[in-house]
Amino acid sequence: RGVDEVAKGIVSSYDVVIASERLLDRVKKEGLRVKSFFSISPLKDALDFIRVNMRRKRMVVLAGGDPLFFGIGRKLLKEFGKERVKFIPAISSMQLAFTKIKEPWDDVFFVSVHGRDVGEIVADVDKHEKVCILTDDRNTPGRIAKILLEAGLDYNVFVCENLGMEGERITEGDLS
Repeated sequence: RGVDEVAKGIVSSYDVVIASERLLDRVKKEGLRVKSFFSISPLKDALDFIRVNMRRKRMVVLAGGDPLFFGIGRKLLKEFGKERVKFIPAISSMQLAFTKIKEPWDDVFFVSVHGRDVGEIVADVDKHEKVCILTDDRNTPGRIAKILLEAGLDYNVFVCENLGMEGERITEGDLS
């Protein structure tokens, strides 16, 4: 999806936009007038940049979906405090995924493997009927499937990729 009108107004009113390369590319494609960009990765550099410049520049950190649900929000609150951070959530990847697969999600166990050991989630996956796993570049759906299969688990799964963007793809099948 493109950047909505509310987000366009917010983004263009700041001196610096801080985001992932993927989100920065989306902002640039929209042709938004932004004074400067800064990558969120590596995160330590981005946090240092914010800390050094927070009194001199108006900055916005862009994140997809809900930044307080396995997102950057927790880290921003810890680093800068509630009084300095404002959140404007968008439709989350979970909302979009469950809408696309037409499955209620009020009974889902959510877990993120961003920067975590996938082995830590095996017991949680085994004890819940529905699980949503947020993946990363290292902990891919294929790697997670392999670990769950090695633990003797096999389930019907949906893999939702690039939701709401170019190249969106949803695949359904067994872990195996």
